[in-house]
Amino acid sequence: MFGNFWVSAGLAGIWLIRIVCLKDRSILIWAIVTSLVFGCWFVFQRDQRRLQTLPEMSNTTVKLQVQPDDVLVGPDSVQLKGRLPTGQQVTGQYYAAEGERPAPQWQIKRASTLTVAGDVMQFEPATNVNEFDYGAYQRQNGVLNRVKIAQLLAVTPATGGHVWQRWLNACHTLRARLIIETKKLPPLLALYVQGLFLGYRADNFYDNLAAVTDLGLIHLFSISGFHVVWLTAVMAFVLKRLRCSQAAVNVIILLSLPSYFVLAGAAPSLLRAILVSMLALGASLMHWKVTPLTLWGLSLMLALLWYPALLMQLGGQLSYALAFALIFVEGRSTLMKTVLLNMVSLPFVLYHVYQWHVWSLMANLLILPVFSWLIFPVTLIGGLLGLKFPVVAQLCTHLLGWFTQGLDTIAHFPGMITFGKPHIVLVVLLVGLTLVLLTRHRQRTVIIALAVTYAASFLMIHYPVKGEVTFFDIGQGDSFMIREPYGKQITMIDTGG
Repeated sequence: MFGNFWVSAGLAGIWLIRIVCLKDRSILIWAIVTSLVFGCWFVFQRDQRRLQTLPEMSNTTVKLQVQPDDVLVGPDSVQLKGRLPTGQQVTGQYYAAEGERPAPQWQIKRASTLTVAGDVMQFEPATNVNEFDYGAYQRQNGVLNRVKIAQLLAVTPATGGHVWQRWLNACHTLRARLIIETKKLPPLLALYVQGLFLGYRADNFYDNLAAVTDLGLIHLFSISGFHVVWLTAVMAFVLKRLRCSQAAVNVIILLSLPSYFVLAGAAPSLLRAILVSMLALGASLMHWKVTPLTLWGLSLMLALLWYPALLMQLGGQLSYALAFALIFVEGRSTLMKTVLLNMVSLPFVLYHVYQWHVWSLMANLLILPVFSWLIFPVTLIGGLLGLKFPVVAQLCTHLLGWFTQGLDTIAHFPGMITFGKPHIVLVVLLVGLTLVLLTRHRQRTVIIALAVTYAASFLMIHYPVKGEVTFFDIGQGDSFMIREPYGKQITMIDTGG
């Protein structure tokens, strides 16, 4: 419904064969019923997106219901996300006149209704092969149109609403205040606090922490299971010291997790961790024994009800693939766990990012313990005490600075491999072989098959049998590249300044 049809159909066929081979009628019936329910839900969601996509309109007035943490005010522009009165999600962009700054009215502090004048537009498709398709990404998240704002006409606070809406508004308002307060911290400490606890990435995040992406450590800043387990452990420790019973601890944490989901940015990868934790706590309260694989499956189904296109994005793919793999690497050494988890993630990373750093494996192995036992607590302490005690903020900033410099040093080591984008069929094959490797069956044969598949994929990309001519739309004209068979000679032709 949302991705590559033939690959999805092939995987569904393999899955169906696997279910039939179990020779369990009840599982087969449940699988068919569940498939029908989700199939109908996905068809409904796809049709709804088509129906809710607005036609393009010029010089129109639009009312947008906006949360304060969804408005990013820059030096000369404003980026926002909001809802129309009819419920459709849209993004909005406003650009101030040259030499001017956006009006103070853009800095809303609570849920508001913005009346704006501008043009309602659809997202333009990517104009180059393998270019990031921003429009497709937004549609996968349920955002169907964009508004090019010419003028802000009025701002009115949102009032009333049902209990759910009032709770949601309160969480967004608190998150916006926390983001504003953390900006008063030293810049590096603010980046860590916002990224690790609020799911907020400042404009200069990737400039100051480029090594995090180069070494494949961005998952440490993508709020997910690691953060939820760490924070729930801290909450449980504090509550037990306050003489709360285990049942009371579970109830308090269970009720707190939805609020933290909103406060931390409501990312799809975070949804999995929140759902797994809530399901585990609920099962504990009801004295049900639930296996990790059952929790994983239930969290996936519930997440797909919320985000039907969840598995089309790198974050969703890595979140569920790595959580699935973690179940089967339990009991192995830390080194083997790290190697296997990196092998599971590698096909997805190559398909979306096209490159991989050879030092990323060592970085994950060495840095994850440091992150768990030093960086995370230091960031939490700095965020909680840094504003009242500047000395604490400075000390935490120095520690984070040394850590960041260490990452930069490792990232500058030679070893960045520009692999290219492997074919989707090869990606599926690589993922399948890696999962087979987790079962410890015929490991030598599987490792050889993996090495051959990776090598074949690399050679197909870098040494094609046929020549090709590629035209690039660079926004100011055309540039094109001629590549001879087997990559014997590559010529780039361009004009202009």
